[in-house]
Amino acid sequence: MSVKLASPTTGNKFYQCVLAALIPSQDLLSLHEALLASFDLPVPSPPTYFPHLSLIYDDKLSFDDKEKLIQELKDSGEVQDFPDLGRCSIVGEQAFQPTEILLVKTQGPPPEWEVLHRIPLATSSTPSSLDPPSNAFPVPSAKPLVMLGATGQACEGEFCEL
Repeated sequence: MSVKLASPTTGNKFYQCVLAALIPSQDLLSLHEALLASFDLPVPSPPTYFPHLSLIYDDKLSFDDKEKLIQELKDSGEVQDFPDLGRCSIVGEQAFQPTEILLVKTQGPPPEWEVLHRIPLATSSTPSSLDPPSNAFPVPSAKPLVMLGATGQACEGEFCEL
């Protein structure tokens, strides 16, 4: 599964101050639904899933300050925007391939977050000693990671969307 990054934008939450939305492929949406099912959680209707890569956490920046930060990231070359394609490149990468999912208790500030569980993702490559175990979620090919948050109760609070 290759996860592509949309153009950088701003949000109105601490965890979504400046972000790049993930382009929701069928593989990503299927993985989301499989994770919800594994926790006996229903798929919300209407859907509330907003997959994204947070670039900056903050809740005190003005809209103009956020836009300025995006421009600074572009000017530095760390972010390249391809608006005609609806995508961007962050530090040279237009996409990534997750290798694991982290279930994270996100109570308190980010330094206090706790990784509760790591779930390896299966790859479609030839098996090797580096491949995840057979009980891994089946996802074609892999690399970095996807992080999911949990606030201690079933999907309540900030950044808990599975």
